[in-house]
Amino acid sequence: MPVAKDGRSCAAGRMFKENSTCTYELLTSISLERACGQVGERLMEYHQEFFWNDKARIVSGGEIVKVSSLGLREKDGLELIAPLHRH
Repeated sequence: MPVAKDGRSCAAGRMFKENSTCTYELLTSISLERACGQVGERLMEYHQEFFWNDKARIVSGGEIVKVSSLGLREKDGLELIAPLHRH
């Protein structure tokens, strides 16, 4: 499994939750050429077997970077995700 100290990352586990509708619908709409199911189904199976214990979004040198050190505030983050909650 990729780890921060190796300089690699994996997709956030959040994309495997049912409320990530766009991602989930996209993945389930992609068919595999083999008769073993959809891409979304295979990813969900993988995620259940190799669960990611996400602790941070930004990592530098194997250490978690606080977003406040980048000049971001909680309000900034809320403004970024606000359009996602509009219908």
